[in-house]
Amino acid sequence: MTDDNVTLASKILKEEFLRLEDEENIISNRDKVLNNYKDIFSIEKIRNISWDQFSGFLKFENNNHWHGIDLQIKLGNYLKNKFDDVVDALSTLLDETKPISARFNQANNIKDLGKAKISPILLIAYPDKYGVWNSVSEWCLKTLGIWLYNLPNKSEKKLSDGEVYEAVNNVLLRLSEIMDVDLWTLDAIFWYYYKSHSSQVSLALVEMAEYSKKDLSDIFTPEYSYTPQGGKWGRVGVVSLSLGVSKNYVLFSVGEKFAKLERPEAVMDDGTYDWVTQQRMKSKETQTVKRIKESNVLGINVLLFYKAKEEDQKFTYYGPLTFIDEYKDSSQNRRFIFKLNSWNGIKNRIIDSSKVPVLSTSPGKHATLRIQQPPTTFNSSQNNSENMNRNGKFRSVKDGVENKKLGDSGEELVMKWEREKLKNYPDLLKKLERVSEKNDYLGYDIRSFDTNGKEIYIEVKTTKGGKSSSFIVTSNEYMTSRKYATKYKLYRLYNYNPISGADCFILEGDLSKFSPRVSQYIFDPKE
Repeated sequence: MTDDNVTLASKILKEEFLRLEDEENIISNRDKVLNNYKDIFSIEKIRNISWDQFSGFLKFENNNHWHGIDLQIKLGNYLKNKFDDVVDALSTLLDETKPISARFNQANNIKDLGKAKISPILLIAYPDKYGVWNSVSEWCLKTLGIWLYNLPNKSEKKLSDGEVYEAVNNVLLRLSEIMDVDLWTLDAIFWYYYKSHSSQVSLALVEMAEYSKKDLSDIFTPEYSYTPQGGKWGRVGVVSLSLGVSKNYVLFSVGEKFAKLERPEAVMDDGTYDWVTQQRMKSKETQTVKRIKESNVLGINVLLFYKAKEEDQKFTYYGPLTFIDEYKDSSQNRRFIFKLNSWNGIKNRIIDSSKVPVLSTSPGKHATLRIQQPPTTFNSSQNNSENMNRNGKFRSVKDGVENKKLGDSGEELVMKWEREKLKNYPDLLKKLERVSEKNDYLGYDIRSFDTNGKEIYIEVKTTKGGKSSSFIVTSNEYMTSRKYATKYKLYRLYNYNPISGADCFILEGDLSKFSPRVSQYIFDPKE
């Protein structure tokens, strides 16, 4: 990593700054806060600071810049009760006769003080010398690929926070110089950049590019020296890393390890990724499992790297994943389904690549339906939390795993099943029709017959998830089931995969008897 990376990052941040056209407001806030607090936080006056002055600075309405740094004060009185210790620590922090790393560490040893308070105080006291290290600035530096880029000696052990701050501040000073902005303004730009690009992972990661373990070590943990058989990148599996604002889970898929499973891990042509959990996650809700499953709610990035064979030295980066659902296959392996967020942009390159297995969602030669007993009851409660995420939305819905490609695959499998059923009844077989291909508004997908010649209207609902996964029936489908109750059947396909097919239960007749849960209301305003 070179100074060229900083130049590129500077250009990106400056463009964001110019786009916002907020320089006048930023400078106004800066001058107001410096005028109010620079003298208070000076080395000459710090011993005279009062609790009201200190705690007042932490409030956003007074510092005009940093949200939430007064949280610990709102939650407890520790800093107030230990304020003499706080003043001693701040006096040491501002004493420039001592190394900044040592001063920072001493202040950081005070419970509830922390880097998000310490570094803004340094900025106020010495606005041309010290920048801010908090979760947002760390996120920006890491996603821009310049986190600790100029650290002189990489460590084999964790650096102290003071050592990290010293290295961070050197990067901030260099950015400030190249961009020709002061450190206060730079910190404001970080905030704006984070708000506009919070879904971004790292500019150093390019989808479909290959990375060695050392490459990944340099991107995610540049403060550590790389050793091939040690550290965070000396193994495969699930690696948990911090990018400042949140945890990021990196999944290494090693195809050779899973060759004997019912279905190997692969990207599907509908943009989903089916992943088998590690053995230690097979039955337990470990902390890692919980965070992966709640990634979409918590804003955690789950990143997919693929390695076809254990001995390969390079990983192909696919992009971030969003957790959709989980199920157990016929071998009782626990499997997670993710949506590959970058699919639309890279699908042609993935499909054209000979390195990456892409499985079609269409049912294969040996795929079949395995008819099962339908559930004896349905949970019609409005608080069906098991099948909903924290936002109150279904875990498996049309805009997720149950997209059109998967729905079409389910219909193909049911058509295959119906053809097999009617193969000895040629007159009926000729009338078998997948009506959804021509008209998607009839309230059912397939027109078929039983072996006695009775007409059947079949609606197909397909998921890669398990039997208890929620599914949505449109009002048109619901009313069609009531209108044609003697003909109507809903085929619920679950545990779908293109190799072996799917389990299936069948709901017959008027769907209202299953007491479905109302999930939305439609308003039709008139002129």
